[in-house]
Amino acid sequence: MKKYFLIIAAAASIFSSTVFADEYVDMTEYKPGSSLGWFYKLKAESQKKAKVSEIESNILNKLSEMSVSDEAFFYICDILKPIASEDSIEIISKALRNEKRSASACDVLLGIDSSDVDEALEEALNQESITNRMNIISTLAARNNPDNVEIIAKQANSGNPVLGKFATVALGRTLSSEAIDILNKIVEQNDGRRNSAIAALNALAEKAFLALPTIHFKRNSAVIDMIRYANELSRIVEALKEFPGVKVDIRGYTDHTGTDRVNLPLSLKRAEALKVYLVSKGIPAARMNTFGEG
Repeated sequence: MKKYFLIIAAAASIFSSTVFADEYVDMTEYKPGSSLGWFYKLKAESQKKAKVSEIESNILNKLSEMSVSDEAFFYICDILKPIASEDSIEIISKALRNEKRSASACDVLLGIDSSDVDEALEEALNQESITNRMNIISTLAARNNPDNVEIIAKQANSGNPVLGKFATVALGRTLSSEAIDILNKIVEQNDGRRNSAIAALNALAEKAFLALPTIHFKRNSAVIDMIRYANELSRIVEALKEFPGVKVDIRGYTDHTGTDRVNLPLSLKRAEALKVYLVSKGIPAARMNTFGEG
């Protein structure tokens, strides 16, 4: 009985392998309007951790051996996006010069944690297609690698008005102090990128200020605990100095106890206390409005 079971198991395994191989054949032969059964089966299999490496390897082998339609490449990238490793970089990067495929290729490369991706993206910027370069710039900005700021800045200064504005806006997605300096210089140059640079600076400022800490006060007090909140206060001062063109509203609050007659003036005093501190650190008072919210 045991021997019989092993024979059946082996036969089932061979059958499964053959069916699975057929999915890759269908993948390479896919044309718009034909069955997407191969995609749904491979997509489902790719969610099994034990199958990830095998599926990636098989797909990459097929891409290196034969051509596939642009539509098939789109679906292939959808499978690879959550599972791609460094092994995918070389083959997928080739699509960065194809206007019909570069966006899908960028989606895959975005999630691969390797400096080789950034190098491949930078190299692919050396091409004529503005569409492809835009896709690459967006991906470089989204990867949050500080070294990519300089690469994007070069595109902002490329001399191409469309690409220059696009890359300038992309700098606003990097959350980098270097990007802030570059954008401020573009504003000073007062050329066609100025409005894009201002928009990018506003985007950076919004990210920076949303991440700022809250200063808490003791009950019935409007005195800031300078020792306890030294790090938080330093971060607020640094952010305001980093974005000298930004005006801010400082809003004070109290807890739910007490009456409005007590809480409203106390909350305003708390906002004013923070403003006084920031002025003492060199932040112009005209940049700050204070409100007591009760």
